[in-house]
Amino acid sequence: MIKETNIEIWSAIMGSGKTMAIIKILNRNPKGKIIFVTEYNDEIERILHAVTSNTIHEPLASHGEGSKKKHLLKLLSAGVNVATTHALFAMLQKEDYHLLEGYTMFLDEVLNVIEKIAIAKRDIQLLLRDNVIGIDSSQKLFVIDSEYNGEFEKRVARIEKGETFLFQNQLIWSVSPDIFKSLKHVIITTYNFEGSYMYNYFRMHKFTIRIKVLHSAGRFKVSNYINLYNGKLNDKNSKPKKFTLGDGGSVNKTPLASGYYKLATKSKLSHLSKRATNFFRYWCKTPSSLNAYAVYEKQDEKLTNDRFGDLIAVNARATNKYGYKRSMAYLVDMYPDPTIENYFKSQGVKMDENAWSLSVLLQWIFRGCIRNVGNESLINSAGDWDKLNLFIPSFRMRTLFEEWLRKH
Repeated sequence: MIKETNIEIWSAIMGSGKTMAIIKILNRNPKGKIIFVTEYNDEIERILHAVTSNTIHEPLASHGEGSKKKHLLKLLSAGVNVATTHALFAMLQKEDYHLLEGYTMFLDEVLNVIEKIAIAKRDIQLLLRDNVIGIDSSQKLFVIDSEYNGEFEKRVARIEKGETFLFQNQLIWSVSPDIFKSLKHVIITTYNFEGSYMYNYFRMHKFTIRIKVLHSAGRFKVSNYINLYNGKLNDKNSKPKKFTLGDGGSVNKTPLASGYYKLATKSKLSHLSKRATNFFRYWCKTPSSLNAYAVYEKQDEKLTNDRFGDLIAVNARATNKYGYKRSMAYLVDMYPDPTIENYFKSQGVKMDENAWSLSVLLQWIFRGCIRNVGNESLINSAGDWDKLNLFIPSFRMRTLFEEWLRKH
């Protein structure tokens, strides 16, 4: 009989205490081995300080093992409870997976289970020709020359970690499903899981998952604490002709999609910058220290000014660092990576494009002060919680959010 890993999704809105729920479980000193995996080191520190009736170990490079990974392997070999990061967990290789047997994993937010490896088609062919890497009949790559230390050393090293396939002249890397099969129990704390790559990854590998909605998240109405801008500063001509809510189908790529920033004239970007500036200066009237914005990586220098406040990555999640931000501008129109979306489709899995976009947007919005609502220790001087001023100029992203907001 083939062992099937018990995979549960604990779904609750951001800031509603999912990590605190894990801390309470760990403080009850449950039987069995535990591994807690989170995106940020400060969340590990939070766990280490908050769990007082149980011993949790953190892998450290300074422990004498030479690297965090070596220390992690030693801890897993000893069968002790561990708290580590997404990045370090994803570094485990197939020969390490047996060390996870019998472990229950608490995964704080979804893991980056699939991505493209950036490399040109001609360079892939070069590595194949020189027998640095090989490819089998399923288009799966493997490393032939384990001593290779040339220009593409880091990319070749990635092939040895997880699984890499050649698809549409691109390299698609993903975590091996065997890593999850090795675990006894997986509990993922997140929100809107159906909008993640990880949800589609589990579908692709035929995992059975159970989604459990934590109703404690519904103790306040989100829409009462969001001031969503709906005036003339929004895009006038960005409505996609094919856009309909909930269909998950492709829509026309619109202004503020990633390609727009690469091709837009200085005049168009200047106009967008002025609209965002007017939002912060005249509509919100908040100081720049309380402001934040999102644009694509390496595009921020094209339109920012000192009113925008801090740049928060478009795919930010899990961090509490920006919980004081009261005015935020989401200056993008997010779509899944088309190569990854097509790869899923080739494996019989159709992504819901709108669900993915909404999920990314919600994670970003809940980096701001809206995540504090319901926390009695963060009530303001007026005896309530601060409201979040929000600017989403993209018609598509704003419409997706408005539909969600009406239900919350």
